[in-house]
Amino acid sequence: MKKSLLLCAAALFSLTASAGDGLTAEGANIILLPSSYWDNDIEWKAWTWVYNSGMNYGDGNTDNPNYNMIVGVPEPDAEGRQWFEPGFDMGPKEDDKNFDVFDDEGNPVPILWEEHTAPYSSDETWGGRTSYRWTSNSIMADIYVRRTFTTDRILAGPVYLACGHDDAPCEYILNGDTIFARTGEETDDNGNILNGWNNSEYILLTDEQKALIKLGEENILAFHVHQNWGGAFADCGLYTKAEGGLDMGYSKPWEGKALFNNIGGYNTSSNGWSALYEAQEGDEYSFVIPGHSTDEDPWMQQLHFKTPIRIQDGHQYTFKAKLEADKPFSAVIVKLTDNDDDDMELAYEEYEIITEEPTEIEINFSGMEVSNFKVAFDFGGGEDSTKVTVKEMSLIDTDDEDKELWVGTHYFNYISMNKRVETYLIWDDDLNDGDGGYRDATEEEKEWAELEISYEPVNAPEIEGRIETLAWTQADFDDSQWDDQMMPVGNEGYMPEVQTIWPGGDNTNYWIRRNFELDKINPLLEYQLNVCHDDTYETYVNGHLLQKNTGWTDGKNPVQVHIPARYLNVGKNVIATYIQQNWGGKFYDCGINVTEINYEDCIKQFNDALAYAQTDTLLTNAMKDDLKAIIEKAKLFYEENKNDAAELRSYARDSITPKVNSIFAYSATVKALKDTYDICRKLEDTTYLGTSLEDAIAAL
Repeated sequence: MKKSLLLCAAALFSLTASAGDGLTAEGANIILLPSSYWDNDIEWKAWTWVYNSGMNYGDGNTDNPNYNMIVGVPEPDAEGRQWFEPGFDMGPKEDDKNFDVFDDEGNPVPILWEEHTAPYSSDETWGGRTSYRWTSNSIMADIYVRRTFTTDRILAGPVYLACGHDDAPCEYILNGDTIFARTGEETDDNGNILNGWNNSEYILLTDEQKALIKLGEENILAFHVHQNWGGAFADCGLYTKAEGGLDMGYSKPWEGKALFNNIGGYNTSSNGWSALYEAQEGDEYSFVIPGHSTDEDPWMQQLHFKTPIRIQDGHQYTFKAKLEADKPFSAVIVKLTDNDDDDMELAYEEYEIITEEPTEIEINFSGMEVSNFKVAFDFGGGEDSTKVTVKEMSLIDTDDEDKELWVGTHYFNYISMNKRVETYLIWDDDLNDGDGGYRDATEEEKEWAELEISYEPVNAPEIEGRIETLAWTQADFDDSQWDDQMMPVGNEGYMPEVQTIWPGGDNTNYWIRRNFELDKINPLLEYQLNVCHDDTYETYVNGHLLQKNTGWTDGKNPVQVHIPARYLNVGKNVIATYIQQNWGGKFYDCGINVTEINYEDCIKQFNDALAYAQTDTLLTNAMKDDLKAIIEKAKLFYEENKNDAAELRSYARDSITPKVNSIFAYSATVKALKDTYDICRKLEDTTYLGTSLEDAIAAL
């Protein structure tokens, strides 16, 4: 009995998500009508009429004369109503026949309106569900579908039509009015015919189309899909969402604040996961240079400080710093320029570092329009393993009341260090079967050998003295000097909705802020962060780390992450993301999805999870202790979050139940141990079975 109860409880709590996520690409999680593509876990039926010609399309291209050739259309009813109109009589009709398929007596086979369960596909199964196979691959056919629904919901938010179709022509008609259609003849800018299929297609209904939905009355959503060649798919659904969220950029572009790093930042030995640091008055940055270079080989030992500071054309500036080293340098370069364009040279100076006293740097320069100011150091003419200190950096705008720009800014570093390698080569006539070739010289031969100089990259040294900051993740952070960029950002051709082309190539990264305001925080809404990313990222809401994820999302399929209501503010808020690009595609977008919740239901889910944790089953004392700790922690969490129903539901779903399941999974093993103990005890054997008894006791 205990085991049966446990198995039932495990089955009950294995469903960790609601029965439908809705149209996740838009955060439209209120389901008016489920679709197979977006909610395949929800079963639905509709009335269908199929004309399957049985004829093979032929060559799979748009030049085929069979392309887009409709093979059959349902007859109007006796009152003249068409198949898509409200009130249409779906009873048998004299001329509703398949004139390409005949019975044994040579008569065309009648076609009837029949109720079938979705998905409607040419495959035996689609998304794990058994399909209604209205045609097969490359067999021309047409499917006509009628779905009825009623709703009492006031549709204040946007309404989306899911209209997956394979192929075209296709048409979707709501209460007798066409709301979407594809002719199959649409072309791109070059006149090429576009794909006539899109299983995931959806559209936003206009206000006029949305007004076609009648509240409290029966509605008819009818659609038709034609099959040319290849696989076939026909689908529909209607979705809406609660107001109060943030649209994704691919739905409604948004302006973000951005800081870009064009070098390093993903699986690179010299520049890995990047961080932002805060420049403070009197800062000292110390590090050991692993290699060395001569005066003739510049830019082998680089350290860059990259900032969002804007330099204005016509202003006069003064940059200051001090350099120290425990060994001398004969050729230190200080270059003032732009983060991403070294040709935007503001100043270029060379210095020596001697060990007795600091080298003072003071550079006066005239400004030009530079969006992101960079200080680039190159430490040339030094020795291996030299400790260097850069300190007391300052940037003054002398045309703005001597305003200090450096202290208080944020920066990130680029480091490129190389080790000088000296190779002595000598020509040897005996190599390569007498053709001769170079080889490494012996110690005795080095005196007259040819010296070859090369540089090998080495890992970036640790820089002491930097102060990492997450201030950029806070809502009150001053991002006025960050670049304004329209979102989403991505590589050219990723999707038509990309607003800003991601610059640079592989191994680049971004810091991006999306500022927004909330008039109130609704306790009857759950807030979810939607993020599309390519590749690795970490994202914050008002300074709270929400998720750190490796990998990438595909197209308009955002990751959804619960946002605890306590993380949000009335007034200013921010979604702050650091995202790395490795190789291939580049993309970033974010938004907030809101879901209506029922407070009582959420509390019930939380209490049910607690009750499940207290299921009476066979456990060891250690397992019982772990369960007790989970229960006590859950009760404390409840007291801290009892006004946030969505947070309680999320905690029950994502924390309590998985942990309890992981413990209960060992119940069968515990039973096996107990059975062993009982058998050994009954036998009262003091030899081998006695040892087994002792082992069982120890385990229990």
